Amino acid sequence: MRLGSSLVYAPVTDRLYRTEFSQDPIIKHHLAALFDRLLEQNLLRIVEPYSVVEISYIASHVELSVQEVEGK
Repeated sequence: MRLGSSLVYAPVTDRLYRTEFSQDPIIKHHLAALFDRLLEQNLLRIVEPYSVVEISYIASHVELSVQEVEGK
């Protein structure tokens, strides 16, 4: 199974173990870094085939603010 397809389970896992994840600072830090990298990689995959993109369009479709998308 590819990592991308297993990410479907991330929200379920987050709900099941939210307390444990939020109480352990090491896990919390690593998960934040992981999700940040995954977001950046996914945004790059979205915009890579295009020479010009509308940041606000991308932001609205991934449900993030324009500032968050520009920051990646």
